[in-house]
Amino acid sequence: MVKADGDAHRKRLLKEFKGNPKRFYGYMRGLQSVKDNVMGLKKADGAVTDTDEEAANELANCFHHMFTKDDGVDQGSQDNGTPKVSEWHNSTPKFSIPDVTAKLQRLNSDKSAGPDGIHPMLLRCCAAAVAEPLSMIFTSSFESGKVPEDWKTAVIVPIYKKKGLRSEPNQ
Repeated sequence: MVKADGDAHRKRLLKEFKGNPKRFYGYMRGLQSVKDNVMGLKKADGAVTDTDEEAANELANCFHHMFTKDDGVDQGSQDNGTPKVSEWHNSTPKFSIPDVTAKLQRLNSDKSAGPDGIHPMLLRCCAAAVAEPLSMIFTSSFESGKVPEDWKTAVIVPIYKKKGLRSEPNQ
């Protein structure tokens, strides 16, 4: 009963959004799960960041020191059944319209939008309409060996732990 009511409510909202993209995107932004801004982080010299850019740079420095660097060695198959990258080049993946449609329909609508700002619920609802162009893009990208620049970006949001100070980037 509750689920059916929620579905009916979402359908009413979607009808109201027709012809009003500003309202639609405002609603989608409201669904985002992480809404905390990051500011006031302590730098290595003890000073505090004043802008989002300084905070982002400080977090980038922190992540840079915490994670290992890629040494360029092909990890490939290490007796765990995972094929090496060179083995993948011998097989051509299929990006058929039915396969792309099926993948889109299995997207988790509880997740937030990615860097493109498109919510998974929207992709799920429009799967039949966007499957063909996406199939063409995926095929073209694979055949050319080039990935669109937009696909190389990500939204990285720090999630604070309950312990420690929010002003410490490494906590």
